[in-house]
Amino acid sequence: MMRANGVAVWTRLAALLRDDIATTPLRPGERPVSEAELAKRFEVNRHTVGRTLDELAHERLIRIKHGRGSQGNRT
Repeated sequence: MMRANGVAVWTRLAALLRDDIATTPLRPGERPVSEAELAKRFEVNRHTVGRTLDELAHERLIRIKHGRGSQGNRT
């Protein structure tokens, strides 16, 4: 994923993950995706993923638990 039309990569990634959160919530007991897995999936740096997850946490779409992954706030 690369910067497009002046839009930062993390901003584009946040939009994709918002859609994922809205359409495919975690099931009980399902493990959240790690930063490393997201970085590999979207072919971006882990720092980009971290910035994206920080924004989604600020929006209260996810909760970040260090060492345990990021979890959507929807059930």
